[in-house]
Amino acid sequence: MAKADAITKDTQSAEPESKGERTRALILETARQCLNEHGVNTVPCRTIAKAAGLAPGNIYYYFNNMEEILWTLNVEIGRQGEKSIREMAHEGFDDARARRKAAIRWLDIVWTWRYAFLDLSAIMRGADSIRRGMQT
Repeated sequence: MAKADAITKDTQSAEPESKGERTRALILETARQCLNEHGVNTVPCRTIAKAAGLAPGNIYYYFNNMEEILWTLNVEIGRQGEKSIREMAHEGFDDARARRKAAIRWLDIVWTWRYAFLDLSAIMRGADSIRRGMQT
């Protein structure tokens, strides 16, 4: 498992237990990978389904549309950021080693979720729910 994938798994509250939860997690992880590789504007749900080895209808069983997938991934980015901030605050920044560790942790997050940082303006233009959520 890649380091970025391990980070994603670490932040989830619990491992998916049912087949449905595993399928939903597979869709989200595959969506993140496709978005990182191709960008927000070029990844429809059909692409995610194909990459995950699922029928397109399976995507729509778990998510209404691409905007809902993006929103769910956005929530996970927030969880990872909050977790990292808590851990860094607990560990402190007293020495160079702690500062280096904090920087690496943030770089891991940025790399794992690079589509969100690179395509933020496209996400904001295209996803009303994300735009509204960021304003609250």
